[in-house]
Amino acid sequence: MRLSRRLQIAAARSFVRTIGLASTGVRLCYESGLTSGMTVDYVYRNRPSGRWLVGRLIDHWFLSHPGWEAVRVRRRHLEQLILKAIAELRQIGSPVSMLDIASGPALYILSVIQQAGEERVTVCCRDLDERWLREGRREAVRRGVTNVRFERGDAFDRQSLLALAPRPNIAVASGFYDWLDDDVAVRSSLSMLFELLEPGGSLVLTSQMGHFDLELTSAVFVDFNHQPLRMPLRPEALMRFWLKEAGFSVEDILTDMWGYYAVMRARKPATSEMTGRLD
Repeated sequence: MRLSRRLQIAAARSFVRTIGLASTGVRLCYESGLTSGMTVDYVYRNRPSGRWLVGRLIDHWFLSHPGWEAVRVRRRHLEQLILKAIAELRQIGSPVSMLDIASGPALYILSVIQQAGEERVTVCCRDLDERWLREGRREAVRRGVTNVRFERGDAFDRQSLLALAPRPNIAVASGFYDWLDDDVAVRSSLSMLFELLEPGGSLVLTSQMGHFDLELTSAVFVDFNHQPLRMPLRPEALMRFWLKEAGFSVEDILTDMWGYYAVMRARKPATSEMTGRLD
């Protein structure tokens, strides 16, 4: 590593651990991890705060960074494609059964339900961290959303997922594959979700394609488990290939102007379509 680069990383670390802590957002990244639900939800809210004027100024700079702007665009795209999947099911008169496999507090799910309405919609949000599940339950009560249940669950536990009732016709994986650096595990998860979904159901997922400075960010911050930060960058074409490999047809792809994130909606063929293929 070049000396100038080492100095840049050392300066960034020093800033984050000293004056940067006056910013609420920087402090959350430092204390809870860059990928924690608390950090991401704070970024979504996009209201600068901090200690003293300098803290608020740093926080404004922090939240205005293109990397976080892209995360907010990712959320809008995510909600847009989930709403589209709900609309398609309602068009054919089907009730909606939605599953988020690694939801965190799932504020985007609650927002979608508020926009779409709760009629004939059931949602299961699963996560391994009880902190985010508790936060999600509190927020659902605050918003008056009654058809979403939060439960502890492992996104790789095939047996428990296949035992879910009702069987989902919309599955959501938001931010899950963005931080999963095991390609075999990603492909296995996609195949499992294909098996899990009702025929004709949709999978809505996010994937990270690019980053403004991955080396610097990984050197300064940790993930939500306070482990070294790993952010695998996968081209849109690769995720599209893996989805097709699992059996899905890719219906929609939305990306941000910086090329950081792709949000995709893939559909499992309906029974009649699969029968047609066999014929």
